[in-house]
Amino acid sequence: MSIFDKLKRKLDVPASPIVGLPEDDLIDFPQAMQAVKDGKSVSKAEWVNRELFLLLEGGFLKISRHGALSQVILKDGDVLSNDWFII
Repeated sequence: MSIFDKLKRKLDVPASPIVGLPEDDLIDFPQAMQAVKDGKSVSKAEWVNRELFLLLEGGFLKISRHGALSQVILKDGDVLSNDWFII
């Protein structure tokens, strides 16, 4: 089983990730990046797509979209938001 399959199973949440996600589980961007540095994957509650998350791959921050990794481009709102959560 690939890392993407394992992470997808962890992402078995409602279509809108914020639904049913306890507010205590939400973290800010610096906490999210620390989690990524610690080997975890993170996503944003506003990202409705359950297969969209950030992870560290080869020392670079990458975004996974439907199992394909690509360069991540963050916006001010992403960096300033408090709706990140650890997968």
